[in-house]
Amino acid sequence: MKKTVRTVLPGARDILPEIGINMSLVRRTTCRRFTIALLFLVLPEVVFAKPSVLILDCALQDDTMLPDVPDELARTASVAPVLRATLREFGYTVPDYVGSDENLALTETGYFLAHPKIAAELGRSHNADWVGICTQFKFSFLVSILRVHLVDVAKNQVVTHAETWMRGSMTDFRMTRRSTRSLGEQVDDLLQQITVADDPADGANR
Repeated sequence: MKKTVRTVLPGARDILPEIGINMSLVRRTTCRRFTIALLFLVLPEVVFAKPSVLILDCALQDDTMLPDVPDELARTASVAPVLRATLREFGYTVPDYVGSDENLALTETGYFLAHPKIAAELGRSHNADWVGICTQFKFSFLVSILRVHLVDVAKNQVVTHAETWMRGSMTDFRMTRRSTRSLGEQVDDLLQQITVADDPADGANR
């Protein structure tokens, strides 16, 4: 009977020590590379975590000859929910907000803009980093401007604002939604720019 002779080829574990490579060093290097790769997967979520943004109800500032008609008020009221949903889609934490007639009036009259510290207090009560003060300024029957002023809660200051034109009739909710989403995209861009430009020490204190 013939005997089968099996040839066992040397593996890396056998060869590497013979050519002067320390196996423990190989293991440490492999482990280090795995750790670095894992950090690249995790760090973007940690370093670039998006802030919390409280969006107040949108107020109508109607400068036309027939101000505050019910259809226009309904369109204005539809803006904030769409804006909140848009920012949530972009990864922001957007606290639920139960508005009041008093706060809506403070937005409409510009009181929150003139006293951003009061708006910032609302943000703090909702654990938010930013407060969005939203208004629709209607100066024509077919054209208006949507604006969101952003209050930095930590600084009690209005830092920047986004705006977009809204055209069409007051019952055209598809156009309203499109304009509001455009406004949300601008808010996202602005907050990302501010986050990148912020001093890390300042961001740590936020």
